Amino acid sequence: MRRKSRTAVVGALVVIGLACAIVAPGQAANLYWFGDADDNWDTNTAGNTNWSTTPPPTNTEAGAIPTTADDVFFDNQDKAATGVVTSIVPNSMSVDGLTFQHTGAGASDYHTLQIDGGATLTVDGRVGTTSNAMMLGLTTIDGVTTRAAVTGDGTLTVNSPSYDFRMTGFRHAGGVKRSALALDMSGLDTFHATVNEFLAPGGYINTTSQLTLAETNTITADATVFCAWGGSAGAGNFVHLGQTNTLHTNKLVISGGRASSTTEFASGLSGTPTVEIRGKAGGTSRADLWIADQNGNAGYGSGGSSSPNGLANFTAGSIDAMLDVAILGRNGYYASNQPGGARATLSFNEGSIDATTIVLARTPAVSLGYDPTGYSAGEGHTRGTIHMGGGSLTVGSMMLGEVQGHGPAQWDPDHPLKRQPSTMATGTLNITGGDATVTGNVTLAHHTSTGEATATGIINLSGGTLSAGSIVEGNAGSGTNVAEFNWTGGTLHVDTFGLDLLNDDPGAPGTGTGTLAPGRSIGTTSILGDYTQGAGATLQIEIADFDDFDFVNVTGNADLDGTLEVILDGYTPTIGDQFLILHATTLEGTFAGIDDAGATLASPGYWGLNYDYEAGDVYLHVLPEPATMTLLALGAACLALRRRKR
Repeated sequence: MRRKSRTAVVGALVVIGLACAIVAPGQAANLYWFGDADDNWDTNTAGNTNWSTTPPPTNTEAGAIPTTADDVFFDNQDKAATGVVTSIVPNSMSVDGLTFQHTGAGASDYHTLQIDGGATLTVDGRVGTTSNAMMLGLTTIDGVTTRAAVTGDGTLTVNSPSYDFRMTGFRHAGGVKRSALALDMSGLDTFHATVNEFLAPGGYINTTSQLTLAETNTITADATVFCAWGGSAGAGNFVHLGQTNTLHTNKLVISGGRASSTTEFASGLSGTPTVEIRGKAGGTSRADLWIADQNGNAGYGSGGSSSPNGLANFTAGSIDAMLDVAILGRNGYYASNQPGGARATLSFNEGSIDATTIVLARTPAVSLGYDPTGYSAGEGHTRGTIHMGGGSLTVGSMMLGEVQGHGPAQWDPDHPLKRQPSTMATGTLNITGGDATVTGNVTLAHHTSTGEATATGIINLSGGTLSAGSIVEGNAGSGTNVAEFNWTGGTLHVDTFGLDLLNDDPGAPGTGTGTLAPGRSIGTTSILGDYTQGAGATLQIEIADFDDFDFVNVTGNADLDGTLEVILDGYTPTIGDQFLILHATTLEGTFAGIDDAGATLASPGYWGLNYDYEAGDVYLHVLPEPATMTLLALGAACLALRRRKR
């Protein structure tokens, strides 16, 4: 378990007549919160009796300690320096709504609420007439900050399925009001939220925001949004996950609209922290995932010329996600026809992601006639990237780099483009370890557009295993496709490969260590182009029996080098058996260390190869072992000698 930080309480608020004051460190005990029927705790209202400087039963209200309260509201004066507890919940109780408002401009000012071990603070209603059960922010004052911390060995539960959890700023008619937000629950044992929407932050804000979750967290919501708003993009926005995190949500958005943010595990956690992502129903239900959705298609945040940057970094722990549609990077256009871009990155090294469909970089279908002269190169470029260093990725189908459509009016020949706004989509899959399986198709670069767009799809395979039904280039239309498969290591299982396939490192020929294993067990790999195998690479042929073995069909030229590895799956080598393992239109080169004279391969048996260069065929056949050949030769010589003597 993570070691919780427990700062000694040395100062707090104290009730003095009709007003409250902040007491200097060491001058007062904490205020205990028992919760009466008062609507607000705003330090300026007479008769507030929520608090006492001593534990029960000496609360200012006579009789039993109340267990429920209406809204609890922390305003600017209810604050202290970082680490100083300003209120304590020693007993379980419920409130309708909980709000932390601004703490002023001081960087060290916090509202700090402690929930003692064994106690649960439950928010089971909403704040006043709003749609929110728990809020942080929502102030009309320019340039303010709101910082709150919830700590202790207890539990904070927000059980308001019809209302929202929201960290938000505020927008006047005159423009966006800048708000800095921070909610730190790193010192809290348990946090549960069952809400309509979990928005952290969401709304009109224009600066930094940070949410740090508790040790153990469960969020159940129709939508969970980590950073999305319609103001200009801010920098340094973070969501820090705790030790154990369960996200049951129908839609998970990481950076929407103009937001730039990072979602990652908090530092200093012990062992392997975990995050589970499911649909709202939990179990085997699936969530939709959007990372860096500039267009607001996910329903959160609108576009503009700003480009969101969404980073979901799970490399410090383990992920267990079941997704329906995951879209990493989607750009769009604001009402003023400004181009916008998007940049999305998902990284993981452990655990599993199971998705129906993954799209890396998508541009929407739009029809615009603006003059793009003067925009900088690549301003509207959309990028979506997955970095996989371990674990497993299982997907029904993948699209890397998709341009859905652009109207021809955009391509006015009198205004040649200085860049291609929002028409450049680059999707990249980097695999350095683990097992990636696409049961259907991987499409590299695809257009449904009529404009001169550029779509790019890139796979970089340097370790681990990639299995796919097919890896093909998509439709280019009148645009440009860039489809790349860079293979320097790892194992490839594929039924159909629609490009030239280089099994080597183009930057250092002969050093690539990739292994081509046809099919996805025993099967056929069809390469719709040329196949080149470098000196460090391997072709792995699996044989189950005389009629069931791997085969490579190359529609272009096959240039062979490197290793041939034979794997026997129940087959016993029988002298004279022969297998056609590769066919190409034209053939050159040989595998290293084996020719028709024979060689002993990794599997039992003594094998030979016959290269039929005219037909483009490579045959693998079983030969007698060299010792057997010698005995047979000696036997034949003795027989001939005896015949001569006769």
